[in-house]
Parts: sequence; C-alpha cells; structure tokens
Amino acid sequence: MRVQYLYRNPARVRLISCEPMLEPVKLFYATSYVDWVICGGESGNNARPFAWEWARYLHQQCKTAGVAFWMRQGVS
Repeated sequence: MRVQYLYRNPARVRLISCEPMLEPVKLFYATSYVDWVICGGESGNNARPFAWEWARYLHQQCKTAGVAFWMRQGVS
C-alpha cells in the first residue's frame, strides 16, 4: 500500500480503496490518517479469488479504530 502519500495530502477526507481486494490488508498505523475504507472483490468470469475473511478482518480493524467502512461488492 502507498499509505505514506496520505500523510502529505492536505485533503479534508482521506480514504483507502482496497479494490480489488486480493489478499488480507493490515492497516496498522494508517487508521490515524484515514477517514474511511472501501473494500470489494472482483466480479465476472475471470474474477480473481476473494475471501470473506479478508473483508471481515479489514472491517474489524476499521471498527476498532473508528474508521468508516464500506463493502462495495463481493464475488460474482
């Protein structure tokens, strides 16, 4: 992830988009700089694998840190 670029951005709202989510994501200290996270898998015939455990883990990190979470889509 390129979260370090968020620190330098003077935006009022910062987000991380984990789309397509192809592996588990650990936010670590990034939750201090992020207002919300978008998560989603791929759809269609050639969609790469997606594990709901990855989304649940990301959601739990956001919930613990008080960061808004949006699950955009799962798998086809």
